[in-house]
Amino acid sequence: MIHVRTVLGENVTVTVTAETEKEVIKKASFFTELPTKCPLCDSPVHFNFRNPKDFNYYGLRCTGPNPHECNFGAHKEGDTLFYKGKDSWGDEYRGSGDGGGGGQDPAPESSGSPAPAEDDIPF
Repeated sequence: MIHVRTVLGENVTVTVTAETEKEVIKKASFFTELPTKCPLCDSPVHFNFRNPKDFNYYGLRCTGPNPHECNFGAHKEGDTLFYKGKDSWGDEYRGSGDGGGGGQDPAPESSGSPAPAEDDIPF
């Protein structure tokens, strides 16, 4: 067995275990590509899980005064996740109550991009 330990930010250490070098690199690469600080406000990040209406969301959330969140993508096969990159960060999910947002990072109502077509699914 091969064990690889990597440190993510200030509070998380991950140990990946596999039989071969290829498999341990494949498993460890997910964790080593994750940011240790929020790309929007430079605050430390931590893992995040939420389950609204029985949908599972896995990702990262920063610890800043106006927390930002990034949801991971899920591969169709293999029950594995992937990081969608720094452009996948947005305001923290706050449920159906206040709609999120607010704080120091105002989100413009219009991004200047065209509205998605009816058959487009926003992610």
